[in-house]
Amino acid sequence: MKTFFLAVAIILLATVCFADGPYYPSGNKTSDAAILATSGVVGGGIVVVGDGTNDCTLACYDNATAASGVAIFPSIVCEAANGKTCVLAGFERTVSNGVYCDVTTSGTCTYSLGVRAGK
Repeated sequence: MKTFFLAVAIILLATVCFADGPYYPSGNKTSDAAILATSGVVGGGIVVVGDGTNDCTLACYDNATAASGVAIFPSIVCEAANGKTCVLAGFERTVSNGVYCDVTTSGTCTYSLGVRAGK
């Protein structure tokens, strides 16, 4: 009987977690980029990888075409002195207009985030 309840709990948890569908990775981006051109959700996590020599800052906005408007989350500053990789995991933000990300660095910086179109 315990096994049955455990199985039901796992199924319910999976249904709740993926009820709206999975997040899709933006792919590795190395410069400013439009990530999503419509309303949707940013979630699952963000990974920022710097070159290990220069600081890297990532800011993303609720805007389909420009680095302006409402910030989706506080800027992520990945400092070279603290390592090359920064991760922001386990969050979810709804966007009305799309997602545009702005990356600032003196070197190279790669980032990726999860998105899902629609609300």
